[in-house]
Amino acid sequence: MSETLPIIFTENFKYNFNLLPERDKKRIEYDLRHMNKHDILRQGQLRGPYNYLRKMNNGDFRIFLAYCAECYFKFKDIIKCLICDGEDLERIIAFFIYPRKKLYYSHKFKKVDITKIKF
Repeated sequence: MSETLPIIFTENFKYNFNLLPERDKKRIEYDLRHMNKHDILRQGQLRGPYNYLRKMNNGDFRIFLAYCAECYFKFKDIIKCLICDGEDLERIIAFFIYPRKKLYYSHKFKKVDITKIKF
């Protein structure tokens, strides 16, 4: 079994995460902090303009992630991540977390400019 990867949370993720019920927070945080390379690569990728993000379902929530080692070689010119570092690629970035129903009905995610994400 491979070792767990460090995870970095964006400001948007932290804000929405703090709005969740406590029992959901514990479960989601445990799952994210214990992800390894194989776990992240098993998650499906988004299609369209956000194809560099991976989507993870956790209960009634959808989490959008990026695996830096994958993103650096394929998408670094598209998103221009502020913390991009070619020397430290074995990590995960958690960009967003939304309740699945609200995400699909309000189309919140379509309004997000990923190049202006704050860490």
